[in-house]
Amino acid sequence: MKSNKKFDDKKRKNEADNNNNKKFVSPLRDNKKAKSSNESTSTEMVLKNLPTSILSVNSLLQVLISRKGQRYELETPATFVKFKNEVNTLNIIDSKVLLFNNLSNKSIQDEISYQQFLISLNNIIIVYTDGENPLEQPEELMVDVTPSKSILLKAGTSDYTTSNAFAEFIDNAIQAVRSNPTGDKTVKINIKKPDSRDLSSISFWDNGCGMSKDDLQRWATMGMSQADLEQKSQDTITSSDSVGSDKTATGMISRFGVGAKKAAFYLGTEILVVTKQKSNNWVNEATISLDILSATGDQEWKIPIKVRESTAAERSQQFTEVTIKNVPIVKLLLTPTSTFEDSIVSLKRELAHIYYYYIHTDPTDQSHYHFEEEEDSDEEDNTSPTENDKKPNGKPPKKGEYNLLLNDLDLVNIPDSMESLYIQHGKKIKCFELLVDTGAGELAKVKCHLRYFPYIQEKETLPIPYRVFLEHPCEDFDQLPLSLRKPGFEVFWNGRLIPEAHIERLGFMATGVRLDGEKIEEKYAQRVKGALFLTSAFPVNQNKTHIIKEHPIYLNLEKSGSRNNHNEWKKWILRCHKLDQDFQFETDVYDAVSNRTYCKSVSISGCTYYREDGIQLLTRPAVHGTIKQMYFSGMPELRTSSFFLTIERLNYKPLDQFETFPINKVKGKVAPAEFEKLRELQKLRMPSRIKIIEADKSPIPKTEYMTGDTITWVSVALLDSSKPPKEVEKRIIDMESIKIDLKIVYQPTNELVLSSSSSSYYEPGRASFRLSSFPFNRTGAYVFTFTCSYPNVNPATHYIKVLAGDPKKISAEYQLESDSPRIQLESPLPPIIVKSLDEHSNEVPFSDLPALEYTGSIVGSKTAVKFSKDFDVDIVDGRIMIQNMKVIGANLGDDGEANLVVSLKSKGMSCKLDPIRLISGPPVSISFVEDPFGEKVMNLTSVPPFSLILRDKSGNVYINESAPSAPASQKPRSRSKKNAITTPSEYIVATSTVLEESIVVTSDVQGYFNFQDSKALFIKEKIDLPFEETGAPRRKSTPTATSTVHVQFTFYKEKNEICTVEKQIIITPSSKPAFLKLIPLSESSLFRLEEDSYRAMSGSSLQFGIKVYGAGGGGRGPYELSKLKGKISTSWHPSSHQLEVAMNGANIFELPTLITDKISRAMMHWVSIKTDWDMDEKKAEKIDLKKEFSIQTTGGAPSTFFSQFGKGLLPQKIRCDSEVLIDLKLNDKRGNVVTPSEAKAGVEIEPYFVLKTSSEAQNAEIKSCIIEPFNTEKNMYPCRITMIGYGELTLIAKDKHNNVAEFPLKFTMIEGTASQVRVNGLSKLSVTCSRGDYLEEIKVTICDTLGNVISSNGIEIEYEWVNLQGNPPPLQIKSKTLIRAGVGSIKNMDITGVEGTYELRVSTKNISMQEATIYFIVKGSATIRLHNSAPIAVISNSIIPPIKISLINPDGQALVVQKSNVRLMLHMKSFVCSSTELDGSVYIFEDIPGPRKSGEYPLKFVYSTSVTNKVEFDSSLVVLPDRPVKLCTSSIIAPQTSSVLAKDFVIHAADQNDNKVLVNGSVFASIELSKQPQSQSSFFTMPVLIQTDPVPFNNVGDAIFPLLSLRESVGLSQAYRIRFTTNMKEINSHSIEFVYTNSKEDIDKKVELESQRVSLNKEINEASSQIDTIKSTLANFTSKKEQLRLQIEESKNNLLRFDPSFDKSKANPEEVRKTIQVILQEIDDMNSQPRRAASLPSNPISREMSELARSSTEETGIIGLVLDLFCIESKEEARVISKMAGRKLETVVVLNKDYLSRYYTQFQHSRNPVHFMSLDLISAFHDRNEQSSQYDQPRSTKLPLQLVPNAPTQGFVDFLVNRIQMKEKHEKLRRSLGWTLFKDCIVFQSLKDGMAYRDFCMKMKRNCGTIIALNELELIESSGMVMVGKKETATDDRFLLGQLPISESPDFARLHHKRHLWETFKRVNHEQYNYIKTNSPGVQDDMNKKAKLEEKVVDLKNHYQNVCEEIKKIESKLNQQ
Repeated sequence: MKSNKKFDDKKRKNEADNNNNKKFVSPLRDNKKAKSSNESTSTEMVLKNLPTSILSVNSLLQVLISRKGQRYELETPATFVKFKNEVNTLNIIDSKVLLFNNLSNKSIQDEISYQQFLISLNNIIIVYTDGENPLEQPEELMVDVTPSKSILLKAGTSDYTTSNAFAEFIDNAIQAVRSNPTGDKTVKINIKKPDSRDLSSISFWDNGCGMSKDDLQRWATMGMSQADLEQKSQDTITSSDSVGSDKTATGMISRFGVGAKKAAFYLGTEILVVTKQKSNNWVNEATISLDILSATGDQEWKIPIKVRESTAAERSQQFTEVTIKNVPIVKLLLTPTSTFEDSIVSLKRELAHIYYYYIHTDPTDQSHYHFEEEEDSDEEDNTSPTENDKKPNGKPPKKGEYNLLLNDLDLVNIPDSMESLYIQHGKKIKCFELLVDTGAGELAKVKCHLRYFPYIQEKETLPIPYRVFLEHPCEDFDQLPLSLRKPGFEVFWNGRLIPEAHIERLGFMATGVRLDGEKIEEKYAQRVKGALFLTSAFPVNQNKTHIIKEHPIYLNLEKSGSRNNHNEWKKWILRCHKLDQDFQFETDVYDAVSNRTYCKSVSISGCTYYREDGIQLLTRPAVHGTIKQMYFSGMPELRTSSFFLTIERLNYKPLDQFETFPINKVKGKVAPAEFEKLRELQKLRMPSRIKIIEADKSPIPKTEYMTGDTITWVSVALLDSSKPPKEVEKRIIDMESIKIDLKIVYQPTNELVLSSSSSSYYEPGRASFRLSSFPFNRTGAYVFTFTCSYPNVNPATHYIKVLAGDPKKISAEYQLESDSPRIQLESPLPPIIVKSLDEHSNEVPFSDLPALEYTGSIVGSKTAVKFSKDFDVDIVDGRIMIQNMKVIGANLGDDGEANLVVSLKSKGMSCKLDPIRLISGPPVSISFVEDPFGEKVMNLTSVPPFSLILRDKSGNVYINESAPSAPASQKPRSRSKKNAITTPSEYIVATSTVLEESIVVTSDVQGYFNFQDSKALFIKEKIDLPFEETGAPRRKSTPTATSTVHVQFTFYKEKNEICTVEKQIIITPSSKPAFLKLIPLSESSLFRLEEDSYRAMSGSSLQFGIKVYGAGGGGRGPYELSKLKGKISTSWHPSSHQLEVAMNGANIFELPTLITDKISRAMMHWVSIKTDWDMDEKKAEKIDLKKEFSIQTTGGAPSTFFSQFGKGLLPQKIRCDSEVLIDLKLNDKRGNVVTPSEAKAGVEIEPYFVLKTSSEAQNAEIKSCIIEPFNTEKNMYPCRITMIGYGELTLIAKDKHNNVAEFPLKFTMIEGTASQVRVNGLSKLSVTCSRGDYLEEIKVTICDTLGNVISSNGIEIEYEWVNLQGNPPPLQIKSKTLIRAGVGSIKNMDITGVEGTYELRVSTKNISMQEATIYFIVKGSATIRLHNSAPIAVISNSIIPPIKISLINPDGQALVVQKSNVRLMLHMKSFVCSSTELDGSVYIFEDIPGPRKSGEYPLKFVYSTSVTNKVEFDSSLVVLPDRPVKLCTSSIIAPQTSSVLAKDFVIHAADQNDNKVLVNGSVFASIELSKQPQSQSSFFTMPVLIQTDPVPFNNVGDAIFPLLSLRESVGLSQAYRIRFTTNMKEINSHSIEFVYTNSKEDIDKKVELESQRVSLNKEINEASSQIDTIKSTLANFTSKKEQLRLQIEESKNNLLRFDPSFDKSKANPEEVRKTIQVILQEIDDMNSQPRRAASLPSNPISREMSELARSSTEETGIIGLVLDLFCIESKEEARVISKMAGRKLETVVVLNKDYLSRYYTQFQHSRNPVHFMSLDLISAFHDRNEQSSQYDQPRSTKLPLQLVPNAPTQGFVDFLVNRIQMKEKHEKLRRSLGWTLFKDCIVFQSLKDGMAYRDFCMKMKRNCGTIIALNELELIESSGMVMVGKKETATDDRFLLGQLPISESPDFARLHHKRHLWETFKRVNHEQYNYIKTNSPGVQDDMNKKAKLEEKVVDLKNHYQNVCEEIKKIESKLNQQ
């Protein structure tokens, strides 16, 4: 063993420090030694079988011996025996039995295992003894991962995408788990969300075989893979490998040892690998990072590998987890603009596609795929393509053997991966198996799957790869060509997708060939998408992203396929083509000149078109026409274009020109009958009427104008006969030369004022008349009549009323309530009414508010008057009303009042108002009439009398008109005194610290406030200075000391402070005796506790004296007086009453002896002295002074507590949740106050409190309690307690040790401070209701903490709905809530919300309190329940019995609502609920009259509180007939007959209301005289009725007489009656009069009949005339109604075309109104948005030209500046344009070169050069592809520009000439001026996109214009120059284009159009509603009248015919006679 210097140095150091002879090496140390030649030879002999790369590493390694974390290094021994000997010499273990393990946990126990260790990648041997854990501590070592040479062969390209990088690790994981049992092959991927640094981490976990330490080292070595360990991987592929097995997903997809490491460093910067084998309990960890690799040098790479013991959870597992750290989010994003979540979704789809055949079943499973395709049967051929689409291809693939999860989602559940879409949409799957020559004499098996994606419904069904969506974001994907859909083959290598591999077609897939005469076209093959499943014989690149197409095996693959494969392909592709919905056609002739093939018929999508068929085109508006020709370009056998149809448009008369359209513009065929109807509709396009319309320059004329007004333009539209009418097309007007004439007639004189004619139309069907400012000079009516030259066109008439002229003067007056008002300054004047008059003094209503000037003056004074500015001016009934005008400044003189005159002026007109009396305003200051405060005042004396006055802001004397006639100033007395005088409304209060109380004084009638007599200010200064003990003289005439105090005078009005003034009083000292001081004379027996408080022993004798002190003041404290005499009285010595005493030499009055009480308690004593004081030496004042003091006599031990509330607290009222002070004292048994120190020894006193309530229902508690230590000075425990409760409570003081008796303290607790809001007494209230409920009230209260209501006022409550989730609130709170006395309420709540739970937060406004919450639980809608049995029955014309209903909520409970909201609808009438029952939840309808006619009538019960809150219930009322009382018939008896009276005569019984009644019985008929004659001849005979048998009533109540006839020639000819009676007495008989004619009387009868015939004919003519009149009225009503309906439909269709989301069914009036309001608000919002104006031209000439252009273009020829003509929305883009064009944007654009020459001459010598441009000198844009057909669509405003063909279009936005915006009147300049300035400028999104386009143009040698990049705001000039660096923006702003005016913007026009459509819709609906409502009753009456008249006419005609026939019969008889 050799040593080295480092080791020896360390060894010596360890021996010196620790006396340790062991050799130690750092765990990460890896020293390399030069070995001796012998050892090198022996080592080489052992390692001779190693690969060269490994041998070169291990031959130089030393063996490291590890023992419990410490390492020792040895030169590598050649044999195991030598190794053991070397280890023993280290003396690292005291055991003879040594055991050895390597880091792979393999035991080294003999020579074989030792030699295997030497050839492994391990160089550490762990030494341990029996019973020890070999790996007590983790082992870490640096291992060599220097790349293998084979990396050069495997490296390939390193390009990665995110999915490809992920696939490298998934490949490793799949290969690791391939040997696991089925179902236990799991790979998990977890991607963490990015952190704040936008870094993520990715982990790949699998339950595969795991890796040993050697395997892990080999994995970490670039270029070494598992395949390198197997010899067969170095050989060529064997035959078995080439042909392969039937299994596609082999799992052998990790082969190169390069991809995972490179992919990891593509994604992140650090790799952590944790792995474990199932047979090994040790876990291996490796960390690879760029920092670690860089730290080991450039020649070799080393990384640390850590070996540790597995955890309990890991011990039974095998796994590998690879974690990649520091992954930037950009590596995971799909695109730079994608979100993280969207990118993960895309990644899941891509991985599900790559490993589709690992996570799904093997495709060779025949149970899931039908590979064999049989011939289609006839039945299948007849199946429509749509039905075939619905047929599945077989069962979908099941879950495969492998479980692949990404973020816990199994990728087998991804439904939209590309392979899933191919399987889902593909049809007729076909499978081929091919054998391909590998180029080495072997054959490889290839499976080929084909699927067909037919052309269906004019769309290709081949799915579009997701990457195409990214590469072509602006494409129309439905029309995306097949070439971009990637037809051909996907490549699956060992079942794994090679993403970038693509094979177009195989050799046997030929096109252009025929089978059975049918040609296989190229597009058929392009609809085939297939999959190739390759084996390992086919090489791929190391990334497994591409195949190596240059390899011979791929060349052989593309040529593969047998003849049989070729035939099967042809059969299969032609069968698939049957699914295509392609074109079919029948050729007619081929025209070689035009290269067109004309067809007889063309079929598409199941529809066949022939010549002369009527069709409709897909255009707006819809176009119809007749097919004249059908053709396509090219020869019949090779169609190279779509089909085209030559169409003759449908017109009202034949046309000479045809048009051509592609067939995809055809919507469908039109049936011949329908086509003829359309042709008739074309004829309706002819002019029908004229309508006055609104145009650009001509609004619709008003109906009223003022004299002097003018009309300049008026426009009309010529409408056709269609419904609704449309404007006549211009082509019809031109073809028919139609003119419109206008005549204006002044109606009062019928004078023709103006006549004009128009034959030109500014728009199709629209004409304008310029009236040259036609004036209205006369009042009256003007009639505008428009007529048309085309015949039968209804004219248009408009009536205009002209009103009076402009006002010429104004007048004004006060609106007074009394005759002599007196207005106070700063109070509102009476309302002023201002009228506008014309020159004839007629009142002209104000239309708007004019500017008014106001002035005022005081009568007799020249001083100005000031008015307030915040008064109200408004127009009321056409007059101006001025309210709340105040005079805020005026000099009213000494009287305080004067007369005010107000003058008004407006628009040059003025007037004056009558004078009004003005008095002084509110007082604002106080003035002194006399000021006595300059003199000094002695303390305890009064201030001399003085007076105060008040003044307003203007200095006027304030006079209180309500002041009493005599002074009534009195001091406010105490409330406790009886007969207390209330405080006056106005008074002055004097306050000061030297006043005993405030002095209140009121004013007298002159306004003076007098402070005198009882209201004089008596000075009594409070002395804070110490007592002066030295003597002083009794009088001090000239005191030197003074003090100064302030007196404040405050004026109050209604207890409100108005103004204040202060004065100073100089106070001198007073010698008045004022204080007594007690002097203890026996101090040995006294203990002074505090001032005037002493403690003494009980029963002791005490001696005291008294000193007298003067009052002092004036800066001097009370001073001692001497030589006083007086009378003394004491409380303890009754005999000393009025005892005459004098001071002794010490100035002390000696007092009688005081003997203390014998019980321990505190006693109060007093002493009083009466003496004289001479203040002014003339009058002596009697002074009576008293002194009180206390003596505490000490008593016994404490026995009880005594507590009371602290100062300032009333025991009756303690506020809840507020802190109170408690004085807790100790008393002995006699009640003396004692201290705890007087307790017996060892007795502890520890007080606490308990709160007791008076009842169990009360809730009270002590919130906090602080008891301070006993205060010996105050003899108590100071306590602070916070309590919560309400009502009568008791606070009990107790002792914790029970040494002192408890003491109860009773008090009343009132509410606390406001802290929370409650609803119905709760913080959270749940209200269960239903839609339709009416909630009357919810109480809102302001409460304290406990919930007690606080008497607060004026607090406003706010409401906020929370989490509505898109629903409207369930109710509307209609008024705000104000708290009064702590209570408010929410009233009148209609529940209108949908079902759900709504949260309403109730809080206070501007005040912080705990809010309350109301949960409205809406459970559906309320319903109405009918208590009566349905249907309700009633006798006709009687009172309906009471009907009872209830409102039921969804829970089945009855609701109580206002009965006035409950109604009953019956027979077009409404009845209100009359009463209620029970608790008010049953609603009764009584005294409702029933209908007269019998039958069933609908009943509707309605509960409604608003338009939106309505509940309805439908029922029915059955009206029964009453009892029968008469007979009725509708049959007719012949009025005159000789035989037959009637046939099938029907009669029935009826009640008194003519209702039919079913009865039993019979009817008898008899003949009687109509009138009984007075005398009757004996020869008189009656006619005889042949039918005399009774006729019974049938089951429907009718008695039917088949024939009623008389015997001929029997009876006299005269009037008779036929009478019908029944066998029921209660039914009255019924008779009908008729005339019987005897044949013998034919001649007379003929005369009578002729007379009757003439009369009948007259009646028939009159009735027919009435019917014709009614028909005309009804026809007009129907026509108008239909016209309105068509207008509504047209309006709806217009709205639907404008807004496809418009719902016709929901367009109710309320929704329409709301929509119009929203549109108007949007218009207002848009108008209020600021718009950027163009920069002001810097050139003065340009500015001048710009102003000229605004004045008149016709005169100046200036169109404008480019800055004014062009606009751009974005300011940044405007800056780029400014940078590009610069001063050219100030170019002046003129009409023609004449104006250019003119301005050139004018400014050619100017020093300010400016650009000019003439429109006729520039070339406009011309598109060669434009066609000039009169039927072409209007030319687009944008220019049809194209990029260079095939150039990259990524990021292309538009051409700048199309992006600029222009006003509508300037839009025509885009093709000329815009094209000239910006024709070569292109706009791209980014600079990168623009550079790519320019690069392409340069390569193609094409010119490239200027390019603008929006993202970077950069400019690439046409020369290629780009400005780089910081740009200055200040200069760029000089030439900024402005934004388009909002009124010119498309959004604004769209909103206006939308508004017009909605208002039109509203108007026509309202018009229809009013028209039907107004005319329907009359129409119904007319229809009833018409029916009766028609019935009458029929009867009359029948009668007339009968009369004529009778006449003919009689004439025939007479002729025969």
